[in-house]
Parts: sequence; structure tokens; C-alpha cells
Amino acid sequence: MMNKKLTLMLAVVLMLCFVFTSCAAKNDYSSDAMAPSMPEVDSDYGYGNVELPEKNESADNGNVQELAQKIIRTVTMDAQTKEFDKAVTAIRTALKAAGGFEETFRTTNRSYGSTEYYARNAYMVLRIPAEKLDAFLNEVGGMVHVTSQNANVQNVTGEYYDIEARLNVLESERAVYEKMLANAKTTSEMLSIQDRLYNVISEIEAFKTRLRVLDSQVSYSTVTMNLSEVVEYSKINEPSPYFSDRVYDAFVTSWEKFAENAQDFAVWFIRAFPTLLILAMPGIIVWIVIGSIKAKRRRKQKKLEQATATEAKSE
Repeated sequence: MMNKKLTLMLAVVLMLCFVFTSCAAKNDYSSDAMAPSMPEVDSDYGYGNVELPEKNESADNGNVQELAQKIIRTVTMDAQTKEFDKAVTAIRTALKAAGGFEETFRTTNRSYGSTEYYARNAYMVLRIPAEKLDAFLNEVGGMVHVTSQNANVQNVTGEYYDIEARLNVLESERAVYEKMLANAKTTSEMLSIQDRLYNVISEIEAFKTRLRVLDSQVSYSTVTMNLSEVVEYSKINEPSPYFSDRVYDAFVTSWEKFAENAQDFAVWFIRAFPTLLILAMPGIIVWIVIGSIKAKRRRKQKKLEQATATEAKSE
């Protein structure tokens, strides 16, 4: 009797377990059925976790030296000229012959020493084809007196090809999202895919803009020139390592500066003399009047002393 009851209880427990398992499976199936339908796309791509074509690693893993080098060259130059208009015209002619263009041109006036002579200064930003930069600099060096020149070389090869590789991946991702958007069946799916697509398009445009900037900087080197109009060119001498030579140069330079400043002062004084005379006129008049009064007092005092001396003698 006991065995029958135990068997019956075991059968009931098994039935309950079967029922609960069936209900759970039914609920899982129902939740899947209520989920939004996914867009039908090729089996190569999924939704949400998009599997993209493998990135082309040739630009990253390849030897950068074997790729076309992307070099940006910039030159900063300070120069002087005694014929300002002629020099500017010659530089522009050489620039046009080299196939370059003028990006910025600005002129200002500055006083030369303490005289009324005003010299002009030109600030020029020139863009020259990279392969003609050296020839252009040599030509300009024969037109003006170059006082200083600094060159900078920047290798952007790695950055350039890394951006290209990223663009390839983003273009593939863009094609996937466009395909998914065309197959979207609900508004929520379309909005979600459009948001991802717009982000990808923004990245693509930003990278393309950067590539255009790099292409421009690589293809056309930049020369920034400060051209000054002068009466005499500045001397460019290598400093001597010997103390005696340095002392001699300092002595000569100081006297040259003294002579130059003395000449400037003489020119300024002659030019300003009429004004100084007019400004000093009231003081001169006052000084003459006071001197005249003092002279009269001295004459009276002298006469008085003479009269007193005469009276003393007569007594």
C-alpha cells in the first residue's frame, strides 16, 4: 500500500514539472513573437551588432617608407629691400611663373630712426608647388637681402594613410546602414538606423575635409615672408669666437651707433628749432625784462654809491 502511494506522488510531481516547463516555453515563444521584426538583410550582416568587411590593413601594417611620402614644408623668411615696389613685383612674377598663388598680402608703414622717413613693410603668405619650392627660394634670394630664413618639414604619411583606411571602413559601414534602412519595416527601426547612418556620414565628411587640407599642404608649400624697406642693408656677420675680436666689434658698433644717433639728433634739432624758439620766446622775454630791471637797479646803486663818496670827500 505504501509503495502505491509513493508511486502516485512521484507521478504527480513529474506531471507538475512537465506543465511548468511547457508554460515557460510558451511564454518565451510569445515574447519572441511580440518583438519587432528585424529588417531582412543578407545573412552576412546582422542587426545591432553589424559585422563589417575586414579592414584593409595594408596601410597600417605595411612599411610606411614604401608608401608615397606625404611631406609638408613651411618656410619663414625675413628680408630687406631698397626698392620696395620693384621687389614686390618681382616676387609676384616669380610666384606666378612657379604656378603658385598669394594667400595673404598686407603692408604697413613704420618710421625709420627718428627722421620723418617712413619705410614700408610687407607681410606675405605665399603658396608654391612643393616640387618648385627650392627653385623659388633661390630666385627670391637673388631679388632681396635675406636676413633670416627658417624651414620646417613635417611628415604626415602615417596620418594620411590611417585616415584613408578609416574612410574605407566607414564607407563599408555606410553601405550596410543604407541597405538596412531600405529594408526597415517600422518607424522605430528607421529612426534608429538613420541616427547611426548620420553619425557615420559626419565622420566620413570630417575625415574627407582633413584629407583635403593635408593634400593642399603637401602639394603647395607655404612661405611666410616679412619684407622691409630700408636705406642700408643690415650686416650679417658670423660672431668671432675670439674675445679680442668681440671687444673690437662692440667698440666699433657702439661708435657707429653713437654717430648715427648724433646725426639723427642734429636733424631733429634743426627741424624742431623754429618750434622750440617759439615755445622759448616767452621765457626769453621774461629773462630780458628781469635782466633789464636788474641792470637799472645796479646803475642806480652805483650812482648812489658815487654820490655818497663825493659828499664824503667834500666834508
